[in-house]
Amino acid sequence: MNPFIIAPAGSNMSYIEGVLRGIKITPGLFAGLSYHHLGVINRTSDLNYTPINDQCIKIYFNKFLELIILNWHYKLRVFVDPSDREHLVFGPEWEQQQKEAWKYYGNDWEIRAVLRWLYSIYQDPSYGEKIKAPGRNFDGCCLYEGYEESKREFANFGVDYTQQQYESWRESQKKIISVWKDMDKPDFVNGFKYDFEKGVYIGLKGIKSRMTEEQAWEQYIK
Repeated sequence: MNPFIIAPAGSNMSYIEGVLRGIKITPGLFAGLSYHHLGVINRTSDLNYTPINDQCIKIYFNKFLELIILNWHYKLRVFVDPSDREHLVFGPEWEQQQKEAWKYYGNDWEIRAVLRWLYSIYQDPSYGEKIKAPGRNFDGCCLYEGYEESKREFANFGVDYTQQQYESWRESQKKIISVWKDMDKPDFVNGFKYDFEKGVYIGLKGIKSRMTEEQAWEQYIK
């Protein structure tokens, strides 16, 4: 299979594409989080991409959208493989742009920027929408739901996904998954190491409480 992947950055697209192509999967050397080294880049992050043909596969998320942000920051800012030249620029570019855009917030610029990011993608239907036939759709949430869910999803594409493959992937992502699980803890914002984690946490609490973005921020700074 030689799929063309339509997916947001941070959706495990390199890994999923590698599995679909039958490539031998090994974690990256630096912290083991990303799979950019597989070199299987046949994709776009334009979620409204056209034209759609039978080689198009969209990775969609109808929940767990916060993982897209956590993945992006961990893989493109915190644990970037120094040999991964293609992705080295994204983190510094984001920091420069967002620090300027949110400079009014001083040292809290990153928290505020990520809060906006989280609210924005939760309000953007394109993350959860599926593409129409002849394109096909891959549920990006399955990897975080468990092995059986992941096995069924890959089976839809003719891939016999094994327990060993899944456990290897989950082990490689344990840093992110452990932080994600902490998002459910009450009054835990100061328990996070990075400001982008705090921004996600504040946003999730606000969304779950049906607050606006501004209300969530005001609640945080009180």
